[in-house]
Amino acid sequence: MRSSIRGTAAVSALLALATSAAAQDDILVFGNSIVDDFAADYLPDIVVQSGRPAPNLVTFIVGDGDTADFLLNQSLITSSLPAGETWEAVVVQGGTYEISTLFGFHPALFNANMIELAEIVFTHSPQALFIGHETGADHPTSTAVYPSRFPDAETWLGLAQVAYENARVNVTAAFPSNPPMRVAKQGTIFANTAGYPFGLFEGDLHEHSRNGEILDALLWYQSIYGGQLCDLDVDFSSSTPLVNRLVSDGVNAALWKRLVSFADRALEASQRPYPGTDDDFQLRVAVNTGVGLSHLCTESTAMAGDTLRLQPFSPLGAADAQPVGVYVQIEPSSYMPATMGVPAWHLDPARQRLYGSAGDLSGGSMDSVVPAGLSGLSYWVQGVSRTPSGASGFIWALSDAKVVEIL
Repeated sequence: MRSSIRGTAAVSALLALATSAAAQDDILVFGNSIVDDFAADYLPDIVVQSGRPAPNLVTFIVGDGDTADFLLNQSLITSSLPAGETWEAVVVQGGTYEISTLFGFHPALFNANMIELAEIVFTHSPQALFIGHETGADHPTSTAVYPSRFPDAETWLGLAQVAYENARVNVTAAFPSNPPMRVAKQGTIFANTAGYPFGLFEGDLHEHSRNGEILDALLWYQSIYGGQLCDLDVDFSSSTPLVNRLVSDGVNAALWKRLVSFADRALEASQRPYPGTDDDFQLRVAVNTGVGLSHLCTESTAMAGDTLRLQPFSPLGAADAQPVGVYVQIEPSSYMPATMGVPAWHLDPARQRLYGSAGDLSGGSMDSVVPAGLSGLSYWVQGVSRTPSGASGFIWALSDAKVVEIL
């Protein structure tokens, strides 16, 4: 059940709407039109799909809302739950400009407001998860803001990344007895993983599209509950609240897999199965590309006769002009890789073979047909770019490794 309040509203009205049950999680979302109620509507269905009870979701989502507005409505934190109940999580999606010095804003004030909001949350709910939603930048082609307000999208995104990371460090340091602050890295994922696809933005290149807002909800879920969203069991031939909602919004199984894979890429390297060097270089996978979209999930399945597409990809273009190779190692499906001594490389140099190579990324994908006789085996694949790794200091940039099980 979700209680939604727009603008300033009496707490008594909220109390009449909020319900609780012993197994329910109480979640509060502060946000503005970037996420909108559409994203909030998806969160309970994702939670139910994971096998958990539907949460009691309370939202304060108001156009142009920022942390100062949320402080003015702090009674939603302190008074909107029945006595004795506490928040499982509070998500704060600040204003898009308050991490800059535009329009009277200042990053220091944003930081101070985040600390004050966290103090109110922890005073009421000491074990609550305090989560900052890292609002990103407008699409790079937006002439409404570039260069009149920001030189480019990377500058705007950089300001948001620094502001939310500073808030995370400072909130965690200020409240060492409470859970560390977490950040849902929406801006980072929209840019560094998705490559600013138009499909995540509305026509104004500022508000998020329905697909973008589904991704927002996925990042909230992941920030609260953790785990790999690619592993969430979603069968599009079944009828569940989440599947019905996705289908009604034009999302099929292939698009869903791409969205959850973008969310999973938000996880730190230590939380991903086979991480690469975390640079602007990825390896997308697709099976039977005529009916599907390439994605970044770690695991896929294929059958003899299927077309396997491996797509080296540089979302922000840093590796576009560099030579690239994709390597494959075929092993029994029970195989687990050993550490090979090369940082972030998960294939065995003695057993790997070259799947494909190119002088640059202009050629797009590398395709092959899965031959007969490989049932029970798996392709382990990983990409390497001659781009030096700025993230790890290694001489090459390495993608995460992927596994394709042959059924």
